[in-house]
Amino acid sequence: MDRLQILIFSFYREEPLMRIALEPLVACRMFRNRGSVCIECLDISHMEKICTLIKFLEPPLAQLRIGKRIVVLVPDLKKRIFPIQITSNRDLMA
Repeated sequence: MDRLQILIFSFYREEPLMRIALEPLVACRMFRNRGSVCIECLDISHMEKICTLIKFLEPPLAQLRIGKRIVVLVPDLKKRIFPIQITSNRDLMA
């Protein structure tokens, strides 16, 4: 597991059902590139599974402001881009 995967699994460490749901993420390669968090998938079907998990990947990445978007890709085949909605500290205090 790389550092970004560890970060996401650590965020959900007290939620065992969520950790099980995130299991497809273990087979991915995750890296940062020019303001993006890239998730490299094994194939198209694996990519579709990861795309359904985006709503769970966004909160830990947004809180740490690691990137502006999540790019889910299968090398040389397909790519999908999801923006990361970053909330300001003022929004959290309201």
